[in-house]
Amino acid sequence: MTVPVEWDTSFQWTSHSDCGLPCEEIKYRFQPKKYPIHMENDWFDRKMPTDSVAQLTITHEAMLPKPGKAVPYDSGYRRQMRQFFTHEGFGNYIILDSFFVAGQHRIPVVGMQTYMHQTRICRIYALVEVNAGSVQLEFERLSSWEKRDDEVFWKKVCAVITSIRIQ
Repeated sequence: MTVPVEWDTSFQWTSHSDCGLPCEEIKYRFQPKKYPIHMENDWFDRKMPTDSVAQLTITHEAMLPKPGKAVPYDSGYRRQMRQFFTHEGFGNYIILDSFFVAGQHRIPVVGMQTYMHQTRICRIYALVEVNAGSVQLEFERLSSWEKRDDEVFWKKVCAVITSIRIQ
């Protein structure tokens, strides 16, 4: 996977859970160093910045499954993400619901965009199955209402997803 050069800051953390290790997740974040670093520590985090966010967060289970054959996802992930957006009140804001081709694999991708409190919110989710486990990619762009540079962000997202190679 190729990450844009300007996303020059990366860090990793464990998202702990009340149910212990089986529910914990390892997260990795890539973002430009010029933007504030924000590492959420809760399921519902109110301290998220409202502007100047362009980042990729990669998440996988803390307990990785034993290596096995990767099984391609069908449309189930896309359906699940549409249901999640609808449940959260964003069902009408889905702007991307497709598969991207990366190497020999089809990667389900769902994205939404909305406006809230003078902030433009764009989130794109992709799911890759590797060794019988899943890896979720969440691309997030938060910007002020007036900024119109979403096309650049979209191009970066497409480049990252299509650069994924699964061995």
